[in-house]
Amino acid sequence: MTRGTACWLAPGWSFDEEALRVVLQAGFEPERLGVDFDFREQVGSSHPDGDHWHLPGIGADPSRQGEGLGSLLLAHTLAEVDRAGGPPTWSRRTR
Repeated sequence: MTRGTACWLAPGWSFDEEALRVVLQAGFEPERLGVDFDFREQVGSSHPDGDHWHLPGIGADPSRQGEGLGSLLLAHTLAEVDRAGGPPTWSRRTR
C-alpha cells in the first residue's frame, strides 16, 4: 500500500502532459481532478526558466495526512540535491 509519493523532475526533464492526464484520471476522485488540472495550468504560467529541480506533484493517502509523510518525501530529495550540489529547486504551494 502506498502511503505517499512525490514526483520530482531533474533539471532538463519534462513530462508528457497527455500521459499525465491519463494517469491522473485513473487515480483521482472526479471532484479533485478539476482542481488538479486548474492548479497545473496556474503553475505552468509561472514556471521559471533555467535549470532547476521541479516538484510537480506530492501527496499522501488522506487517511495518513498529518503524519509527516510529505515532509519526509521533501527532505529526502532535497538532501540528495544539496549533497550533489545541484541547481535550485522550485515548487509552488497551494491548498
